[in-house]
Amino acid sequence: MERNRYSFRKHQRKGCRYDDCINLSIGDPDLITDKIIIDGAYEDTLRGHTRYTNMYGDPELRQEIRNFYKEEYDLDIAQDEVIVTASGADRHVQRFAGYLR
Repeated sequence: MERNRYSFRKHQRKGCRYDDCINLSIGDPDLITDKIIIDGAYEDTLRGHTRYTNMYGDPELRQEIRNFYKEEYDLDIAQDEVIVTASGADRHVQRFAGYLR
């Protein structure tokens, strides 16, 4: 286990030698959030979007994903087959929990 941790840090240091390297591995990325994103988040907050979404993800986004697959590939995907999560790690936990049931 110790060897893996060292290997990760060694490769992380290699990437940091470049001026245009953006570290997205742990914590906050080393860039400033674009104003259009900040303004959009602010506007959403004013409209009351301040709570967690449904555990399967935002219903409108899930519907748009279904629409995309219908239009692009003529696939009918059931609503319960589309899940939107905040990160890949969350989705892996959910998937493995489903396998273990």
